Amino acid sequence: FRYAAATTKPYKGNRKYGDKPIIFPAIKEYLRQMWGFTSVTELEADDLVSVYHDPLKTVICSPDKDVLYQNKGIHYNYGKAESIVVDENEALRFLWKQMLMGDSTDGIIGLPKVGEKTADTWLNSLLPNEMHEFVLNKYIEKFGISEGIHKFAETFKLVYMLKSKEDVLRETGIILGDLITYDVKPLNNNNEWL
Repeated sequence: FRYAAATTKPYKGNRKYGDKPIIFPAIKEYLRQMWGFTSVTELEADDLVSVYHDPLKTVICSPDKDVLYQNKGIHYNYGKAESIVVDENEALRFLWKQMLMGDSTDGIIGLPKVGEKTADTWLNSLLPNEMHEFVLNKYIEKFGISEGIHKFAETFKLVYMLKSKEDVLRETGIILGDLITYDVKPLNNNNEWL
């Protein structure tokens, strides 16, 4: 759905994708038969991870900053071999930081000439419930009211990780079935499985 939402610049347009490994179709078929794997072409894996994530029962394992920092909970970045704990306010702050900066990896522009330092400076002075209005106003200041609102809405669709079945339905029209639940024991105070 993000490819259709990106009207300013193609979503992930600067990435070079090669052919998938020759074994890829066989792996997909094995996962389908053995694990009930389902392919959802309208969504990214990051969104599905976010939708099915239960901060009290699961640990997100990913090297992707978007899925790690926009979801509250305990996560593991296997690319850096580090654990990350994100609370609700930090997840919200990361979203608005991306709105300001954009994401060059995915071809998302954000506000011109706003980098990490400027975004951090602006957001550090705000309460979580003030960030939405502040960022919208920055877009309007830069682009004018009509174009600013349009670019704000487009950027939001591109950076926001879908986190619920309602988010998925709103953005794609897809009705997801019941959420998967796992019988996972929680972590103790030392972050060890019980």
